[in-house]
Parts: sequence; C-alpha cells; structure tokens
Amino acid sequence: MAPRKRPRAATGTDALSWLLGAEVSPALFFEEHWEKKPLFVRRDNSRYYDDLSSIGSDDGTGLRFGKAQPLLTQARLLEILKTHGPVAQDRMQVLRSVDGSRESATPESGTISADWVAARFAAGFTVQFFRPHLFCDRLAALLGALETRLSWLVGVSAYLTPSGCQGLAPHHDDVEVFILQTEGSKAWRVYEPLGGFHLPSEPSKKLVPSELEAPVLEVTLRPGDLLYLPRGWVHQAVSSSDGFSTHLTLSTYERHAWTDLLAVMLPRVLEQAASDCLDLRRGLPLDLLEHAGSAVAERGLPPGAAPSSARGGRGEQLEQQANSLLQQALKRAAANPRLFHDAVDSLAANFFANRLPPAAGPASPAGPPPHESRTKLRLCPPAFRRVVVGDAGSGEAFVQLLHCMANQREAHMTKTHVQMWAAGGEGGAAEDEEDEAEGEE
Repeated sequence: MAPRKRPRAATGTDALSWLLGAEVSPALFFEEHWEKKPLFVRRDNSRYYDDLSSIGSDDGTGLRFGKAQPLLTQARLLEILKTHGPVAQDRMQVLRSVDGSRESATPESGTISADWVAARFAAGFTVQFFRPHLFCDRLAALLGALETRLSWLVGVSAYLTPSGCQGLAPHHDDVEVFILQTEGSKAWRVYEPLGGFHLPSEPSKKLVPSELEAPVLEVTLRPGDLLYLPRGWVHQAVSSSDGFSTHLTLSTYERHAWTDLLAVMLPRVLEQAASDCLDLRRGLPLDLLEHAGSAVAERGLPPGAAPSSARGGRGEQLEQQANSLLQQALKRAAANPRLFHDAVDSLAANFFANRLPPAAGPASPAGPPPHESRTKLRLCPPAFRRVVVGDAGSGEAFVQLLHCMANQREAHMTKTHVQMWAAGGEGGAAEDEEDEAEGEE
C-alpha cells in the first residue's frame, strides 16, 4: 500500500503574505514593525484562518487541506482530548488571574482529560495548550512554511479563555509573537517596553499596574484579526463578556540575536587565538585571587589588605592584562572570517535538527542512480537542505549535508543542542529534551 500523502507544503514567503493579509506587505512589515512596534490587522472575514487554500507553493498550487475549518476552538480542543485520551499535564498550563493574583490548577491524576478541562473552563480558568500543531496538519504546515521564510524556529501555543476572564497578568515576552484570534473576542492592552527591556532575551516577571504607563494600544481581537507584538512590549488580555475566546500565538526568534551568535563564536575565537598566542596559554598569576574579585571591585581593597594594595595598584594591572589579552583574541578573530561562518553553520545545524519536516506532497521525479549503484536519488528543495564544508581537526576536510527531511513533528523544537562536528567529522545530536516553558499570551 502506498504511504498516505500529507498536505503539500507552502513556501514561507507566501505563508507570511497570507498571515499579514492584503493590508500589509512583508517588505513594509519588516521595515516598520519587525522588532520595532506592534501591528494590528482588522479583518472583516471572521473565517480568515479557517481556509489556507490561498497559500501558494513553489509550483503555484495551493495547500490541499480539503474543506475549510477552524484551526482551533474550544470544541476542537475537547475533541482532541476525547479522541487521543488524557494527555500529560506538561502539555497544558491551566491558570487564572484575579485582582493581580495568579492561581494554577493541576489534576490529581497527573493527566488531563476532556472532563477535567471542561470543569476548569466552568471555573474561569484559561488553558494554555502547548504544541497544538501535533494534532493539526494544517497548523503544522503553516508553521513549517513560516520557518522557511524566517529561517528560524516557529512555535505555537493556544489560549482558551472563558468569557470575562484573564489568564495571565501583564508581562513581556522574549519572542516575536503573532496572535491569531480564532474564536470569540479578547480585549488587549499593549504598553511600551519598560526601561532597559527593549528586545529582551528573557521573559519578564509578573508586572503590577503601578509599574506600567498608559497603554499605547487598546484593541479587541475578533475571529480573523491579527496582532503582532515585538519582544519586550508589555501586554495583557481579557476575554469579552459575551463568549468564549480562543487564540493562537505563533512565536519566533527566541535566543536568535547577535549576542547568541557571538556566544557560539567566542569559545572558538579563544581556542583559535590560544593556539598561536603564547601569552594566552601562560598560567594565571599566583597573586590573582588576592588582588582580584568582586570584593575588590566593590570596595577597592582586597580582604585584609592595606590601602597600598588597593584597586589602582596590582588589581588594576591584572585587569589591564586580561583586557589586553581579550583584545588580542578579538583581533585574531577579525582576521579569520571562517570563525564567523563556522558559528553560523552551528546555528544552522540546530535549526535544521529542530525545525518541522516539510509537509509531504507529490514526490519530485527520481534522478538516475549514481554510477554502479541501484539506489535512486531525489534532491529535496533548497529550503530544506544546507551544505556545510569544514575541517575535522586533523587537516582532513569534509562536506556535510544538513536537511530536515527525516525530522519528526513530535520532536519539533525539542533538541536543546546539536553537536556540529563530532569526532571524525561526523555530525551528531544530543538527546532530545522537551522545553515546555511558560508561553506568551
């Protein structure tokens, strides 16, 4: 029996255009909003997210998903729980916020059933459902297309909130967020980033009203509407009193800033510099602990020392020596651009190991077998492959093909680290580890 064909993948460019709609082009979005300010798109079509057929693929055909239907609703969540049975409680977060106080709920059984969730809805709790794309082919295909467009991982959570309720207190996130309202309505208040928290690398703690200025945006999202929030922008949301609210948050660019690339690059920089700089390989001074450390930096004196050995004397000499060696290492890095390109390849390895596989469609024609072989080869689309050229460390060069064709949807964004070059120059991967951190609303 021939394997069942999953829906055909869309290209990321078309997927982003579809997400933004006719109101805003991707070029305008990246110029005026991306990492800069929120974007609110009001649509008259309440079923906009039900139908993905207008998203095109490389050959101009549409996504083949059959009849249009909601991506996710309260009824669909309960259906998933009934069909697939109780799920582990780490698949969901169940909470509510009342007068700034947060309360969470967990089942005594350790698993979450449809009846238990329905009872929590009745009690005013919001359900954050992690990774709903594991149960929705269309949503998985959309995420995969966006990953192709953005060249980075795109995650998703669903938020389901009873009427007139609030799940999370005001906060900011460390990801770029696209909010898709799929059911009911929700009132949002958005505030400018707090001082020092533009484009943060960590989510905020729960914020209290006294910490916030007046909101810069107040909107009510209805089915079909879109709200984009750059990381760092504070927000809170309350479902309307006239019905249940469901929205999806598509999040991306977590730990994907210049600082993260440099964090990959700097260890290689020091390793490379030390290989040809004797001073970097010399042992640390015998009196280092006596004249340097946090107490010295704060008080200006080493513990128990006389003022003559205070900061400004031996301690300052050690600081200057360390800074000089650091500058030497950075100068060597600037003269060796390969260190930068190797760091980019390392990020790419993690991206390809963690991204979604392409949604399967009609297979491309098979090429002829290689010389003296019966194996037929088929080249995957460029968006799903990457060639890496490197040195195994023994002077022997290698070529490595990265691809996501064999990835599993269930493993999406679960590999915490991928070893780019293992012993002998073969790529390897660490064990999977799921990270279902508290998401954004």
